[in-house]
Amino acid sequence: MKNGTSVESAKGDDGFCWGKVLRTSLVKGFSFLDGSAWGYQEDMFLHGAIAPPAQLATGDVITCGLHLSSQGKPQAKAPVWKLVGHIAEGTNPRFGTYTGRLKNLQPGGSAFVECPEVREEFRRDAFVHASVVEAGGLDVGDTISFEVHVNGAGRPQVSEHPWKCLSDGSYVELGAAVVAAGGAAVAAAVPGAAEANEGEEEEEAAE
Repeated sequence: MKNGTSVESAKGDDGFCWGKVLRTSLVKGFSFLDGSAWGYQEDMFLHGAIAPPAQLATGDVITCGLHLSSQGKPQAKAPVWKLVGHIAEGTNPRFGTYTGRLKNLQPGGSAFVECPEVREEFRRDAFVHASVVEAGGLDVGDTISFEVHVNGAGRPQVSEHPWKCLSDGSYVELGAAVVAAGGAAVAAAVPGAAEANEGEEEEEAAE
């Protein structure tokens, strides 16, 4: 990805797209994203079945797949991932190398993440600092995509700004490959993914 790209909305050379939440509706059960990163000048519809509006706020940075309605309008496709925490303008968010599920929430607010690749590489689970858990509203069972650094104790630790999966937890097995592919293979790879995107046109028309 090119350095200095605004996090308002952008598309990297590897096809990884992100955009900000423009507005949400808890009553109607859907949200809208800035669709320009995906090549559309109109707002991008996001159904609550794949990303509950209660977990979103205006300005959140989101990455997801894309499909078009029968009217040719852009709509978000599962999996939907939200960047944890706020990053400085001009900083490029990067999708994580690792994907895993949060476990073992500690009394002090920290946790660990279960990821076979991290355990194979470092011989232990990655530590998640309490500040990251709090910033993302993370809980046991949440799926995150993340980078790892070695902390002062010589142990693997989840770096700042992981991505939290707002869609079904089955996506832990797919990770970055799903986002890089634009979500094209999701329906075939994860049972129920296609159904989660159905009914969006009716909701959009009701706005």
